[in-house]
Amino acid sequence: MLSPAREDYIEAIWSLGQRRAEVRVTDIARRLGVRLPTVTRTVAAIAKMRLLEHRHRGTIRLSPSGQHLAQCLSHRHGDLVTLLRDILGLPARKAEGDACKLEHGLSPIAAQRLHEFLLLLDGHPRLKRDLLGRMRARSARRSRAFTSLGITRSDGWRF
Repeated sequence: MLSPAREDYIEAIWSLGQRRAEVRVTDIARRLGVRLPTVTRTVAAIAKMRLLEHRHRGTIRLSPSGQHLAQCLSHRHGDLVTLLRDILGLPARKAEGDACKLEHGLSPIAAQRLHEFLLLLDGHPRLKRDLLGRMRARSARRSRAFTSLGITRSDGWRF
């Protein structure tokens, strides 16, 4: 099993590979905001798992199994962003940041159910409009309920 940090590396390599023919250690370091030696060590560890190929001082590319994993991670992240931004009404930057935090702890079955739920909503436009309208109205009324740690039952939190 990959750690959240290594999942971030897989996602970064995949994303960078979509934009350019070659991905290098410096590209990953820049994307993730980490030092070159850290990237080199982590890439070597992921290569041992056969999820990527790295030539010494050369390019990095995902193996077929690494590409499959990257696509799954990307879909999971995208589904969470969609849920947080489009359904729960979070601003785009907040949704993106929160999705990054949530995605690593999400079980495969929860990710699958979330994906199925989003597909279900997309297949029923009237239901989706109604649900989103109700959610926005509810959020507007209760926007301050969870802004502090002093949450109580009367705030709507389910204990």
